[in-house]
Amino acid sequence: MTIARLQRLRGDGRPALLFCAHFANFELVGVVCSAHGLELAALHARPHDDATAIALGGIRARAMPTLTRPVQAGFRAAHAIRDALAHGAHVVMLVDQHFADGVEVTFFGRRCKVSPAIARFARLVECPLHGVRVIRLPGHRFRCEVTDAIDCPRDAKRKIDVPATMQLITSITECWVREHPEQWMWAHRRWR
Repeated sequence: MTIARLQRLRGDGRPALLFCAHFANFELVGVVCSAHGLELAALHARPHDDATAIALGGIRARAMPTLTRPVQAGFRAAHAIRDALAHGAHVVMLVDQHFADGVEVTFFGRRCKVSPAIARFARLVECPLHGVRVIRLPGHRFRCEVTDAIDCPRDAKRKIDVPATMQLITSITECWVREHPEQWMWAHRRWR
């Protein structure tokens, strides 16, 4: 199913948004998408250490040749993502970080804040929104799963409801973590 979904995304001529979490070897999402010819723009935080940033950039360039638009988190990221979507790119974003100015959602029964960016982009562009995760398997193997496009909740004007969509995404992420809790890689304070 995942290969068929990636092929549909590659061939439909439309932009799309993909959300993932700090789950298993999440960097392999780019490798899998590249292996199936899906051009990506990926939002990432640059490592603080210059040598690490250069080495990681080289690894990404070799392993993910279709990562055509690496987008560095920061002030200009929103413009870069909007431009990538306007040019038909597929944008992947991590959605499980704390974001102080974000929208409130419930995650494992507790309130926390998440960035509404991915839902805002979906609302702006009206493009499909898919979940994607990597699952670590025995024997140094991995499985990548891409969901069908999620049915984003709508407001009274039939626009994507940003807070409700972020709750839906957070609930999907929670299901992933409940299924394989040992694979959720999070060391920061998620609930404040």
